[in-house]
Amino acid sequence: MALAAALLGWMFDGAEMGIFSMVGRPAVKDLMAAHLEKLPAADQEAMVGLWFSIITAGFLVGAATGGVLFGWLGDRIGRVRAMTLSVLTYAVFTGVCGFAGEAWQVGILRFIASLGMALHLSFDLINSFGVVLLWPLSDWRPSVCGSSFGALKSYNSSSRRMRSSKSDDIGMTFDDVKRRSTMKVKEPRRMGDGTQLDVETVVFDYRIGDSGIHFPDSRYYWLATRKEDSEHITEINIGITPRKLLKPDLDAFQRRLQEQLLADGWMPGHFLAKSESTITLWGGRHTAGDGRYWLRGNTLLIFETNRMDERKSDEPAGSGEFILYLDLRPKNQEPELVYERSAWPN
Repeated sequence: MALAAALLGWMFDGAEMGIFSMVGRPAVKDLMAAHLEKLPAADQEAMVGLWFSIITAGFLVGAATGGVLFGWLGDRIGRVRAMTLSVLTYAVFTGVCGFAGEAWQVGILRFIASLGMALHLSFDLINSFGVVLLWPLSDWRPSVCGSSFGALKSYNSSSRRMRSSKSDDIGMTFDDVKRRSTMKVKEPRRMGDGTQLDVETVVFDYRIGDSGIHFPDSRYYWLATRKEDSEHITEINIGITPRKLLKPDLDAFQRRLQEQLLADGWMPGHFLAKSESTITLWGGRHTAGDGRYWLRGNTLLIFETNRMDERKSDEPAGSGEFILYLDLRPKNQEPELVYERSAWPN
């Protein structure tokens, strides 16, 4: 159903744009008839061409602007509501073009209509491919989706879990990362101080070196070296949440990962209070960071969270949208940590 709706929306978008390219110029000429009577024949064609170009350019500018506008609106009111508004905007203002009496009116209406067209056209495309990627395999899928979609069959059946996998760890070189990863890792940027940096926003499955756990659908990575050793990676940052999560969902997501880390041989760590003033500062607790720090070999893993929406003064507890990311660094960067099983009292 979703695939059919996406393809129909895409088809009608293309049909409307194709029809306007054929009837737009005669329509502009008809709307400007009163003005064109005063001009020589050669100037008449030039004037019609000018206005048709202005209308077409306005439509393209509106399409580019609409993607940003409705994308921002989607983050504020939700994707479904933004999608509904975009379809209504495109449909209503395209229809109102039939009542325009001047070429400039058509230009304004086409610009507003294209604001809505931009979002749902991209959604139609994403939905078409997304449904195919997630649709269970069957012998008749290629005939429904066409040969281009059918070509994804082997991709789904054998390599979907392995696609875009990336494996790195503290102490590796960038060449090591390339050899151990199936995704294409670009050449790192050599900074002015001789260090290397590689930053990329891409969806991939992540594994920490030889660790037995992986983080599917990670969203970005940051790899860097330091001046004292510009060839070996000492800073790794990985965005591991597939999407923004509410606080209860984030906590549940992190807890599942903590259980996997413990089963894989990682040891939890925490800071121990060394004075009464520290205990007071920590609200009466004798430890800090429980469940946040994990060690395996020389690799220290730190869970970090980042709130993606704005905090409101009157919001209830548990509000907000968050992402979770991993910060990996050498063990010696946090010498005060104490690693013991009690550091994560699950």
